[in-house]
Amino acid sequence: MATAEQFRDEFQKYMDSESIKYSIRDEKDNIVRIAWDTNVGTVELFADFDENGDSAEMVHLVCPEAATPLPDKQAAAVMACNEFNEKRRWIKFYVSSRNGDVMADTDAILSSGTAGRETYLALRFLLEAVTDFREAHKDILKNVSSAPDSVSDLSPDELRKLLDLLRRLGEDA
Repeated sequence: MATAEQFRDEFQKYMDSESIKYSIRDEKDNIVRIAWDTNVGTVELFADFDENGDSAEMVHLVCPEAATPLPDKQAAAVMACNEFNEKRRWIKFYVSSRNGDVMADTDAILSSGTAGRETYLALRFLLEAVTDFREAHKDILKNVSSAPDSVSDLSPDELRKLLDLLRRLGEDA
């Protein structure tokens, strides 16, 4: 059974071989950050290879700022998330109780030897869903065309706390 670190290493090798930029946000917890520029702004995603412990054979993928609803559009954002959740089988959209942003996440099961490509494809799947959400709901979102930057400014400790919160929210669901 491969470890979370081995899966992260496979992913890094795959990304390097494809010349795709990424950064290690937290080496201890095997968290990798990837940001893509899209027609609806920059989308920042995180791959957490340590989601279920050191020998986990899955990766948790999250977009903590999939979208930021306008202040008077929180209820509409919840409805938009529900609508997307009805249509999409694997990706979950929800409004964060922490800051009111729309978040998106999913999990992917990994196999040794192919984990790099599997993770990349799952990230692209999440990216597509987030860009579709932003495009479909521009009327209720703030700054759709500008890059979210508050998560990228988090320290590794702050990011770890955010991911712990996400894990707890997932367990409560």
